[in-house]
Amino acid sequence: MATIETIQMSIPIDRLVEVAAVLARAPVSSGEAKLGSEEWGDELVEKLYGISTENARAFLDYLADRPGKVVAAGELAREHGWDEPQLWGVHGSIVKNCINKLGRKKGPFVEGWSDETRRPTYRMDDHTAEVIRQTRAS
Repeated sequence: MATIETIQMSIPIDRLVEVAAVLARAPVSSGEAKLGSEEWGDELVEKLYGISTENARAFLDYLADRPGKVVAAGELAREHGWDEPQLWGVHGSIVKNCINKLGRKKGPFVEGWSDETRRPTYRMDDHTAEVIRQTRAS
C-alpha cells in the first residue's frame, strides 16, 4: 500500500472558501484542461442538461449564452439571486451528476480562478454552448 503524505496548516477563516476551491480543482499540468465538447460529446452534454435541476440548467444556460467569455462566480450568482453557498450547491449538483450519472469528473466547461476576486471563474466553449442552446430550444 502506498504511503500518503499529509501536512497540517492554519487557514484564516476568511480565506477558507478560496483554499477549498483551489484544492477541489483537478491539477492541470499546463494550459487548460480539455473539458469542452471534444471530451464530452454532444450526447453527454444533452444528457447532462436533461437530468439537471432548474438551477443547474440556469447555471449552464448562463454560460451557454456567453460562449468563450470568462464568467466570474459572483456575476453568475448575482444574476440568479444566489448567495455563494447556493452557487456552490448548484455547481456541486452539476458535478455530482457528471460523476455519478455520466462518468465525468467535471462539467462541460473550463473552471479557472481569479486572483483578483479570489473566486472561481467559468468558461464554456462555443460548441458546447451551441449544443446546450439547441437542447434548451427543443
